[in-house]
Amino acid sequence: MPYVQTPVFILHSTYDTFQVQNILATPQADPSGQFTKCKQDINTCSTDQIQKLQDFRSEFLEALLVAQNGSSRRGWFVNNCFTHGQCEYQRKWLGSLSSKLNNKAIAEVVGDWFYERNYAVQLIDDQNVWPHYCID
Repeated sequence: MPYVQTPVFILHSTYDTFQVQNILATPQADPSGQFTKCKQDINTCSTDQIQKLQDFRSEFLEALLVAQNGSSRRGWFVNNCFTHGQCEYQRKWLGSLSSKLNNKAIAEVVGDWFYERNYAVQLIDDQNVWPHYCID
């Protein structure tokens, strides 16, 4: 990403379930299966597993800031929902079901960035840093 010159908008979760299942806690990385239940339901995670998820979140955010590389044409909406895919359903973009940061729904933030009302809109959920379920 540091070498990409075109404008980029990232819509992502720090606790992306696909990444948790296929990068953080793969069967190879978790041969005893200790993370199996946690990957399926975060309410079953131990304190140690939550800490590993939060460390994973921190690594993602560090990489995101490196990717910014001083560009004013990078925007993002990064929440802490335990989910994968936030752009396939319109109901997740606007209204009461949308994840919101700074009281702005995904659609508003993407619109601000796309229409250059705020090209460097970079919102990261730092209020609720624990992994949590968002409305589906």
